[in-house]
Amino acid sequence: MSVLDRYGVIFVSAARSGNDESVSGRREPLALLAAHNIMKEHPVDPEHIYVAGFSGGSRIALRLALGYPDLFHGAILNAGSDSIGDGRDTASAQGPVSQVPELPPMSFMSRAIGTPSISSMTW
Repeated sequence: MSVLDRYGVIFVSAARSGNDESVSGRREPLALLAAHNIMKEHPVDPEHIYVAGFSGGSRIALRLALGYPDLFHGAILNAGSDSIGDGRDTASAQGPVSQVPELPPMSFMSRAIGTPSISSMTW
């Protein structure tokens, strides 16, 4: 049994969502559609949906977590290098997320209803 199956975790990763792709035209919508489609097709606890990314993807994951706190209840950010509000770039969303630089989303994770907490996982 895989680690994801053991803990009831659904992992989604987007194709063609690298740094050369449009932030508001592809990267952000892919993450939002993935979350919507997974919740529609699987018994997901909406309080356990997280967005994650590596490097440039972590910057988009941060933007999404700040911009959609009603959807993403946490973020897993790996190797992001820009701080919030450094003023170099602006985001497409309004509010605090507009201070975060533009880069791609990578994935999101959710815990299915009735499964152990993700925080108890060991890697």
